[in-house]
Amino acid sequence: MWFNTSAFAAPGPNRFGNAGRGTIRGPGYVNYDASLFRTFAVRERVKVQFRAEAYNLTNTPHWGNPNTSVSSGSFGQINSTSAERQLQVAARILF
Repeated sequence: MWFNTSAFAAPGPNRFGNAGRGTIRGPGYVNYDASLFRTFAVRERVKVQFRAEAYNLTNTPHWGNPNTSVSSGSFGQINSTSAERQLQVAARILF
């Protein structure tokens, strides 16, 4: 459970409840990206650039938002993650 679900109750029929908007917040988002570039001159006007890029370098899991539906069986639970580490290598020809 991401928060204390016993502090919430489903409102009665034709009622909206008294919880304010945005009362429940999800987990934070931390992301570190890095890149390395090296450019070599092949001729006077032609260059080759080698690139290595890493997204989410520390492979930190990015948790989704908790389920905020009081009538759901998974109320207050986080059921999703995203953004695994991605590496990419490329070469560019500049002329």
